[in-house]
Amino acid sequence: MQTLGMCGLQHLAVILYVLYKKVLTPKLATRYLTFYLGNGTAPAGLYLKDNSVWVAEITTQKIIEFNIDRENGVVTGINKSKGNSNK
Repeated sequence: MQTLGMCGLQHLAVILYVLYKKVLTPKLATRYLTFYLGNGTAPAGLYLKDNSVWVAEITTQKIIEFNIDRENGVVTGINKSKGNSNK
């Protein structure tokens, strides 16, 4: 097996850096997004389905639907659905 010289190690370091920044980091990066439920609410559970988040609220005894806005697979916002219902 041939050993890497200093030039070879520098190239290996560059390759590993590019691999880390361009391939691994975007897949490992996690972004957190919060959304406001209102004053006096006590969320008890979340249910995620397709582009909706359903939140069970204890104080109002309602299940509220929120729409998830996505752009290129990334969540850009969460907004209360206009068709909220008490289910």
